[in-house]
Amino acid sequence: MTDAMASRLSGPILVFAPHPDDEVLGAGGLLAEQSKRGARVHIVHVTDGEFDGRAIERRRVQARDAAECLGVAEVEFLGFATRLLRHESELLGRLRDVVVRVRPAVLLLPHAQESDQDHAAVHLAGREAAFVATSTMVANPAPAVRLILGYEVWSPINRPPLVLPFGTKAAGCKAAAAAAYMGEIERLGIAKAAGGLATYRGCMFAGSEQAEAFTIEHCSVDLPSLILEL
Repeated sequence: MTDAMASRLSGPILVFAPHPDDEVLGAGGLLAEQSKRGARVHIVHVTDGEFDGRAIERRRVQARDAAECLGVAEVEFLGFATRLLRHESELLGRLRDVVVRVRPAVLLLPHAQESDQDHAAVHLAGREAAFVATSTMVANPAPAVRLILGYEVWSPINRPPLVLPFGTKAAGCKAAAAAAYMGEIERLGIAKAAGGLATYRGCMFAGSEQAEAFTIEHCSVDLPSLILEL
């Protein structure tokens, strides 16, 4: 996100992450850049990405460490069951409550074509939560979310409409945040995946060393034409 764009989007950035590590893979560079520029970033982990209590607590510690690497102070955990997430009233209600409380200008969530079922559920519920929380049809609506972006995790975006480069310092922050998830590095090679995709996006789409791709789910601001890949 450029300085010009950021100046038009004064307000918090809210991230809905289906599992701890998705926020790093999909938007770690953007979050590090915006945190460095003084933006208030709030990360919400919808599930814990684990199945038993000891592993859940370890993953939460890793998530806080990863957020610190990105310069993010506000992290919360909703505690929904991993692999059992569905777009239903409880999920919608919890996400709506977050939108009302945080009052974001920007919302980041998984893009619509993510194949993972938890990612798909968070995409649907997150978009609906932003609509319900800010609708004039409800009492005391929150301010409208001006920009909703869909980030990619395991399902790359086909012909991404928005690719945002990030600098060397933010790249180092993203790599450190990925490394905070030690268990995931061992199981899935998360650090290589995050770095490889960011390098590909930077070289092929942004003319930079690293970048992240997004879908534009909603936009009520003028995006600089130079960062659009139509």
